[in-house]
Amino acid sequence: MMKRICFVSVLLIVFSCNTENGFYDESGVLQLKLDDAKLIDNSYFEIIDLIPLETNSQNLMSMELRIREHKDGFFVMDAEKFDAVHHFDQSGKYLGKMAEVGEGPNQLLGLQDFQVSENGDLLLLSSIGDQTSIYMKSKSGELSKISDVDYLANSFIKLEDGGYLLAGGYNSPFVSNRVVKIDLEGIIQESFLPNDYTNMMIPLSERNFYESIDGVNYTEIFNNKVYEYSNGKFSIVLEIDFGKYSIPSEFWDVDINEGFEILMENGFATYKSLFSNSNFYLTNIHIQSKSGFYKKVVLINKESGRSYFWEATTQDEDLFSDPIGFKNDEVMFLSYHSVLKEKLGNQVPIAFENKLEETEFDYPVLVQAKINVK
Repeated sequence: MMKRICFVSVLLIVFSCNTENGFYDESGVLQLKLDDAKLIDNSYFEIIDLIPLETNSQNLMSMELRIREHKDGFFVMDAEKFDAVHHFDQSGKYLGKMAEVGEGPNQLLGLQDFQVSENGDLLLLSSIGDQTSIYMKSKSGELSKISDVDYLANSFIKLEDGGYLLAGGYNSPFVSNRVVKIDLEGIIQESFLPNDYTNMMIPLSERNFYESIDGVNYTEIFNNKVYEYSNGKFSIVLEIDFGKYSIPSEFWDVDINEGFEILMENGFATYKSLFSNSNFYLTNIHIQSKSGFYKKVVLINKESGRSYFWEATTQDEDLFSDPIGFKNDEVMFLSYHSVLKEKLGNQVPIAFENKLEETEFDYPVLVQAKINVK
């Protein structure tokens, strides 16, 4: 198996009208300069709820987690190990591994991504060699294969029409189109976003697809554009100018090893995640510079173009440095007991004190917060 590397509301009627930070161009794309975003601090955040995820020796995970919420609880995959999907109920109680990588019965040989169906079954993406398979793990524990696909994918999402979008990225020479749509039998129906990179590219493990109000949002590494899939088409809806951390054009003209040397020399920015509701985009941008690595989380008002950001480094994780999605008009963040203890000290809201118990292990905590901006 190949080694994988873990690296709107409504558009304005007058598209070219400038706003405080961003503007819609004549094509209806929201344009934003990262340097124009307004810096805000923790005083803008109001904690609404804390949900600690029960942790024991059987479910210790890294800090790189992919989390999906469902009425049946929270489903979590360690995006460094890619070894299992863990299930927690809505209160954070651990219910066990719902899917697991291994060679035993009801186990997968590989795991790249997962979705949760409406009724709580798991949909699992497994790419081995140059082929991808989609499996279903039922709530009752039975593993069954849905389809094999002649395409090397690293992430996927199920569509309302029953088909799937699969992303293969710039993985040359194995992928000629960065996204394909397949039917329930695994037959490729349409291809999107041609892969113009002609040098050898290593496969990358990244999340590409995000549910949105109007369809599906799509992001990818080495690209500052955000796409939306709607009515059978991909269109650009947001483009952020990363300034000095933009990917230089010469990156695409050299092999990947030399390309990474250019990136490390110049510094670069990339989307880590992208979420949206009817009013806002929320994106976690990872920036690698000569001075180190840090996160810049950006909240963008879809109508006005106003944007706000807050920062954290890997050595200084914050309460609000790792968003995992919107919940109504609030935002869910992934944090940890140790971080809450350090950042809040004795200022933990009284209503949540009994939720943050001292245990043998540091454990993830989901922080639901309101961000008081317009």
